[in-house]
Amino acid sequence: MVAALVALVLSPLAAYAHQIPMAVLAGVLFFIAGRLIKVDQFRAIWRASHAEFVVAFVSGPGVIVLGVELGIAVAVGLAIVMRTWRSARPHMVELGRRRGTTSWEPIGRHDVEHVDHVLVVFFDEALYFANSGVFRREFHELLAKNPSTKHVVLDAVAMSDVGYTGLLALTEIVTDLDAEDLDVLVARANDTVRRQLANAVDRRVRGLKHFDSVDAAATHAMGK
Repeated sequence: MVAALVALVLSPLAAYAHQIPMAVLAGVLFFIAGRLIKVDQFRAIWRASHAEFVVAFVSGPGVIVLGVELGIAVAVGLAIVMRTWRSARPHMVELGRRRGTTSWEPIGRHDVEHVDHVLVVFFDEALYFANSGVFRREFHELLAKNPSTKHVVLDAVAMSDVGYTGLLALTEIVTDLDAEDLDVLVARANDTVRRQLANAVDRRVRGLKHFDSVDAAATHAMGK
């Protein structure tokens, strides 16, 4: 509202705008730019994520050089590439039970113990074509580190979705483990993942048992 009133009051002076020195106009633009660029926010982004800082830093010059629409499009494109790059480099973590509790946490933390014959793995991304190879390789690496494993629990709480290629990778793992007489249990899968597994082509994947908690799955496995 204030800006509109100022524009209305100054409109009669528009005819004299061409007489304003370029240095003055440049100073006004620099002042406005200084108010728009939040240096503190850039510092906060840098501390939180260097990758996101690059996206934020590139988007500013991109808007200036390429225009608003194209500059924003470049920034969005970089954000998509960054997210895809991250999801293609997931982490698979072995979990153990904290002593005296039903809490399962990464192995290596204080008072977190490996439970005999039970391998609990946590995968921190949706399972799809870009990371299915990593999923399969790291799964087998953890199995090789735990040769006494008889039961495998997949903590799927972070898996928002299982794509077709991811489903194929999971099917291969379940088939391999079934051949070695190892059973696979799924814990904390969301409704989408449960439905995708229930609709799998392979009957062994369709028949995977689901549990609402990791401890419930592990307790069931140890009681078999």
